[in-house]
Amino acid sequence: MWQLTGEELRDELRSAERVLNRAFGRSLQVISEFLARGDTCGYSSFRRYVQDAVNLTDTDARHRITYAQALIGTRTVTGTVMPAPLAETGRAVVEGVVSPKQVEQIHNTLTDLPDWTPRRSPDPGGAGLGGRGAAV
Repeated sequence: MWQLTGEELRDELRSAERVLNRAFGRSLQVISEFLARGDTCGYSSFRRYVQDAVNLTDTDARHRITYAQALIGTRTVTGTVMPAPLAETGRAVVEGVVSPKQVEQIHNTLTDLPDWTPRRSPDPGGAGLGGRGAAV
C-alpha cells in the first residue's frame, strides 16, 4: 500500500468501508432467512444463537434481529410475508451505501416518530425525507 497515491489510498478506504457495509447487509439477510424458517439452531431462542454464533452481546444480537426485520423483512413459518417497513434503507445497506451506525440512527429516528406522522415520503422515489416518516 505504501506505493499508492493519496487518491488511491482514499479510494481503498472507501472501498473497504463499502465491503464492510455490504457484509452487514448480508448478515441481516441471513438473519431474516433464519427468522423465516423459525430455526433456533438448537438454542432456546434465535437471539441466543446469534449472540453465541457471532459473539455479540445480548443487546447487539437483539438489535441485529430487529434491524433484519425492519430493513429486510421476513416471512412467517406458514409463508405469510412480513414486509420490511424500512425496505429502502435495507436496499441501501445491502448495496453498501449505509453503515451499521447509520442503520441504528435511521431505525431509532423513524421508529420514534409520533403516531400522527405520515409514514411515506411525498416524493415518488422516497429518496428524501420530505415527509418526516419517509421510508428510508
